[in-house]
Amino acid sequence: MHNNKIGTQWYLGMKFHAVADKDSDLIYSVVATAANVHLLTPTADLLHGY
Repeated sequence: MHNNKIGTQWYLGMKFHAVADKDSDLIYSVVATAANVHLLTPTADLLHGY
């Protein structure tokens, strides 16, 4: 998890990335990353084997 302090307030953040079938709504894989990770970074992990 990534944290960031703005003034005296702390903020924590995570992103969840998922691959799902648009027709059946089945979720094939999910990856959790820190909030400061770029959206394309976990793509290889998500699509491994497809």
